[in-house]
Amino acid sequence: MSSRWARERGYTNYKANVDILHHQANTNLPHVYVIVVKTSYKTLRGKERTSYGCGFSHAHYDHALVMALWDLQAFSWGWNQEKHGYEIVEQLQY
Repeated sequence: MSSRWARERGYTNYKANVDILHHQANTNLPHVYVIVVKTSYKTLRGKERTSYGCGFSHAHYDHALVMALWDLQAFSWGWNQEKHGYEIVEQLQY
């Protein structure tokens, strides 16, 4: 399989054991509030994991935060907000 073919289908040779790229959050809104959250935790198997979530809102930061947490949960099933927490790493408006 050629690397170009693989990249076009979402595969890459990013690093060991990570070869599939997924788009998490995106928006087509021209003006939004954006929040990016980050968390680090151990999985049920004891592996360290760092995950990110990104949220957008046309209304306000509070809604963008809710969307970022939903995004984080959707892609990191083992993450629990009360148990593992999170930090806001980016907050902007455009």
